[in-house]
Amino acid sequence: MMSMFRVCASMSALLLATACASAPPAQPTPPPVRLDELVVLSKQQPDDDAMVAQLAQRGVAFVLSPQDAASLREAGVSDGVIRYLQGRADGDAALAARIQRGRYPVSGYYGLAYLGYPYLGYAAGLHYYGEPGHHFLLHGGHGGHRRGHGGGRH
Repeated sequence: MMSMFRVCASMSALLLATACASAPPAQPTPPPVRLDELVVLSKQQPDDDAMVAQLAQRGVAFVLSPQDAASLREAGVSDGVIRYLQGRADGDAALAARIQRGRYPVSGYYGLAYLGYPYLGYAAGLHYYGEPGHHFLLHGGHGGHRRGHGGGRH
């Protein structure tokens, strides 16, 4: 009786281990494309169709302003990619609202996290960090950190 229990338990453990081992690992979702990253990617991928497909798959972490479009054009981003980004205007309002609800608006890009908060994106000349939906700006200040904190890169 006891050996039958051990056999069943061993078989169950073996089946469970096999099932777990055969599941493919989940592929991490790449983060949305940042404005500064767009220039690098466009130099690595000069084909507009491939670049637009990558932007459509990953999404973007910025709202394109006319000044940004001019800067991108000067940096060598193709007109086709810029037109694609400008054509997304209907989604830009929702994206800008989501980004601007971040806790920390700063003038520079500090990487994927700032003060422990994730990067949300770039809008209206500022980079935003924080949890989407939690905006804590009160009377021009936010948590003791200056608006437009310098030192980062754009």
